Amino acid sequence: LCNLINFPLENTYYTSLDIDSHELPEDEREKLFQFKDMIVESADFETMDRIFFKEIPRMRIGKLIEDVKTVGGEGKRLALKEILEREKIPIKSTLYIGDSITDVEPLRYTRGRGLAVSFNGNQYAVKEADIVIIAENALPIGLIADLHSRFGRDYIIEFVKAYTMDPERALENFRISYDIFEEFMKTFKRFPKILIPDDDIEEIVEESLQMRKRIRGEAIGGLG
Repeated sequence: LCNLINFPLENTYYTSLDIDSHELPEDEREKLFQFKDMIVESADFETMDRIFFKEIPRMRIGKLIEDVKTVGGEGKRLALKEILEREKIPIKSTLYIGDSITDVEPLRYTRGRGLAVSFNGNQYAVKEADIVIIAENALPIGLIADLHSRFGRDYIIEFVKAYTMDPERALENFRISYDIFEEFMKTFKRFPKILIPDDDIEEIVEESLQMRKRIRGEAIGGLG
């Protein structure tokens, strides 16, 4: 992916996996192929749980899963903190975008100081966000990122308040990039939701979840 978008790999944080560091006996290799076929043939959640939490942990290759340290949840928060310290960037300059339970910690760390954004997030992300975006594509993220890079958090909060009242007027009155404005008007017949969570948080969560499932599908969209 980094090669595809010409992004420096050294600027990424990711879960590393060294497959060659663990021995895979032939009988277990055959068993893994059986599991693969079951999963491809649409195994239900009960079967998936059995495969990943009962069957594989009993196998020698199961040690591979134990040794993997995922970058999620608290790991994401620590990665964000490390980036800020390394680049000597104040937290108020931070824009963090998340969508699930693994983003709760960095969203919470950023909220109220930088800008914490939920994009088609589930209930965990929405409830930790400064602003919520519900959209069919990522163009609203481009809009928010552009404003953030030029004007900062407070300007975006004012924009979102105005956008909630009258999207078209807000797009015209705030200093939106011309290219983004043109693309916005061309792309959306109905303007996407960009709002600040309020007392109607459960209604916002439901709407965000519906969009999430519509785009990702029911199974993936329903994950934490």
